[in-house]
Amino acid sequence: MANAEPPIRPEPGAHPPASGAQPVQSRGWWSRLDPLPKALLIVVGFVTGLCVLPVIMLGAIGAIAGPSASRTTEANAARSPVVATTTVSTAPAVRPQTTTALPLTIPPPTITTTTTTTKPAAAPTTKTTTKPPPPPPPPPQNLCGAPSNPWGYNFCGGSYITSPASGICAYFNCIDNFWNGKGYVIQCKDGMLSKSGGRQGSCSYHDGNRRPLYK
Repeated sequence: MANAEPPIRPEPGAHPPASGAQPVQSRGWWSRLDPLPKALLIVVGFVTGLCVLPVIMLGAIGAIAGPSASRTTEANAARSPVVATTTVSTAPAVRPQTTTALPLTIPPPTITTTTTTTKPAAAPTTKTTTKPPPPPPPPPQNLCGAPSNPWGYNFCGGSYITSPASGICAYFNCIDNFWNGKGYVIQCKDGMLSKSGGRQGSCSYHDGNRRPLYK
C-alpha cells in the first residue's frame, strides 16, 4: 500500500475551502529537485561528504590529543624536582705589581762625516802664437832735404810731378790754392809747395821759385 499523504491543516485565520472544491497542497524546496537526475544528486552528496569528513576527523583528533598532552606536561612538571642553582664567582686575588726601574740608556750621538772632494780646476790651455818679428825698417832715404813720405818724393832729381798724391799736403807745406795750379809741383823760396811750376807767375807771392819736386 502506498503511503497516504497527511491531510492539509488550514492555517489559523484562513477561510475553509468551499464545499466541493479540491484542497491545494503546498510542496517544499525538495519538490524543485524532482526534475534533476538522481545520479547527479548522488555525486554531489558524495563530494560534499568527502570535503566535510576530513574536517570532522581533524576536530576529533584535536579534541582527543589536547587533554592528554596537557596532562602529560603537568605530570612531568610534578615529577621533576626543582633544583636551585647558586653560582658563586670568585675573583682572583690581585697581586701587587712591582715596578723595576730600568736604567736609562742614552745612545751615543751619531756623527756624520761628510767628505767633500774638490777636483782641481783644469788649467786653461793657452795657445802661444809666435808672430814673426817685423821686418827691420828700411834705411832712411836721402830725399835731399824733402820730408819723409810714402811716395818717395824728393828734391834730388827724377821726373816732374804733375799729378801729385791726394795726401801730399799732409807731409809738405802747401799754399792755399795748391790744387788750382796747372803745372808741376815746385817749392817756393819760403818753403811752400805750389802746383804752378813751369808757368809764368808761379810763387809770385812766396818770394819766387826755388826748386822742383821729383819722384
